[in-house]
Amino acid sequence: MKKILLFLRCIMPGLLLTAAFNAFSQQKGDTIAVYFAFNKSIVNDATQSYLDSLLYNEVLTPDKDVKIIGYADYVGTNIYNDTLSQKRAIAIQDYLYTMGFKADNIHLVVGNGKIERKGMKDLQGYAPDRKVDIVLTHAELKRKAKLTPPVKKQEEAPAAASINQQIKQPVFKKKVFPPAITVTNLEEITQLKVDETVVLNKIYFPAGRHYATEGSQMQMDQLYDVLTAHPSLRIRIEGHVCCVYWYTDAYDEDTQSYNLSVNRARYVYGYLLRRGVDPDRLDFIGFGRTRPVIQEEHTEEEAQLNRRVEIRILSK
Repeated sequence: MKKILLFLRCIMPGLLLTAAFNAFSQQKGDTIAVYFAFNKSIVNDATQSYLDSLLYNEVLTPDKDVKIIGYADYVGTNIYNDTLSQKRAIAIQDYLYTMGFKADNIHLVVGNGKIERKGMKDLQGYAPDRKVDIVLTHAELKRKAKLTPPVKKQEEAPAAASINQQIKQPVFKKKVFPPAITVTNLEEITQLKVDETVVLNKIYFPAGRHYATEGSQMQMDQLYDVLTAHPSLRIRIEGHVCCVYWYTDAYDEDTQSYNLSVNRARYVYGYLLRRGVDPDRLDFIGFGRTRPVIQEEHTEEEAQLNRRVEIRILSK
């Protein structure tokens, strides 16, 4: 029995890919699902062959506009699966670039975390939920996107007011999230509980850019000093943006992609790595505008509450 289970576990990703290709070829669907091994975010050979076959058969071509949405199964914590699902989405995005896709055609790259399955307790999880959906966007959505302000204005508070005048029903009508803890000295983050967050309120980014300003150096140095002084501390860097309505993340002028929150978090992450912090102690994720503190921004102060980088304590 154990040998049979091991065999099934090994061939399951391939079987799922084959089934997905057959199902997609038989219907006029808008979503292509690709699957990952347990606890993995690497685009393996089977997945690459599947995507290449879709390109060859002109099902998925670089002229199409897509959204990329990652998921994880129910095994593990919400924090872990948020990160894993986003890494899977980014991995698919990177592979689509090798297929000839341009950043302008990829309108969303986001991790949606784990898919809850009530009653399931198998520690091996549920393979069909370890996936990334590549959603082929409709022409109608493209037309709507043209109604938004120029992309370099998307993260500016004044633009948010003009958007609200044009659009009666913004994309996000979900709950708001409480603001993170604010500290005067980053050393105080060692007093936080696991899963609590603190906002890095002295790290600044120009609008539409993911490179921090020179004035941000001091707080990044302070964060490095705290991590050096407390070698057991593990953190996750979380990026957030404001004033975006038709996309869940803002446009990054540096990479020409809708990944601004991810790239800002990655920037801080990369800085700490370059200073010598062990990568096993760090993680990063971008939430775009999916976790706003203020639902609709009408002032610069409200925009700043949503435009932020936070640190979450993973373990101490």
